[in-house]
Amino acid sequence: MSIRPADPTVPWGSLTAALGAGRRVDRVELKTILDVELEQALSVLDVRVDRPQLRLVHYLDTPDLALHRRGIIVRTRVTDGVDEDVVVKLRHTEPQVRRRVRGLELELDVLPDVAIWSASIKRRLRAGMVLDSIGRRHPAQRLLSRRQRALLRAAAGDGFHIDDLVVLGPVNVVRLTSGKFENRIDVESWIYPDGSHVVELSVKCRPTRSHRVAAGLRELIADRRIVMSRQQTTKTQVLMQHLASR
Repeated sequence: MSIRPADPTVPWGSLTAALGAGRRVDRVELKTILDVELEQALSVLDVRVDRPQLRLVHYLDTPDLALHRRGIIVRTRVTDGVDEDVVVKLRHTEPQVRRRVRGLELELDVLPDVAIWSASIKRRLRAGMVLDSIGRRHPAQRLLSRRQRALLRAAAGDGFHIDDLVVLGPVNVVRLTSGKFENRIDVESWIYPDGSHVVELSVKCRPTRSHRVAAGLRELIADRRIVMSRQQTTKTQVLMQHLASR
């Protein structure tokens, strides 16, 4: 089962139990959905804010979202029309993969009330490849590397065929950051196809510093009087719920 905090009133309180479970991770990402507009959320950033980034995000899944139901995410990103990547991510309580897989990153995604492990392989793409591929038949065949396809087939199981994947989206993202790694705060506004949006605050850090980072983040949110949403989930979950209801 997912690891939840002993005291649910303490955001990211599941860190201790999750890190004590014995699973090695490359990094921790603390994240929360905010119940404020983007302009108010920006108050958590340092005065030296990096240039805003614009991203275009697509997901690939079967028409009935079979991958999503199994905790599998296939996502492309185009950042500022230049930097492009595609990732295959397994988001489970215990990913069924081994660390020796080349290119595999293990991460602990920690929401205010739950911690979930994820394993992913990312591939960087040349400029223009994402939009060119999603406009053609069988986009996953063009976008995914051999290792990504192998990970996807192993996770999806019998009956899955990569050519069954269709493109979902796009989602427009506005991303602002300040600070450097382990002190860098990201604020993103994800704008869904119907015009609705969600604002997320996140910080990435090494596991050994995650408790200190979580304490600082709690203090910052309280000091700036930022309201966290009562419904905490991942951005992907919000999007998939939206698509499933259409």
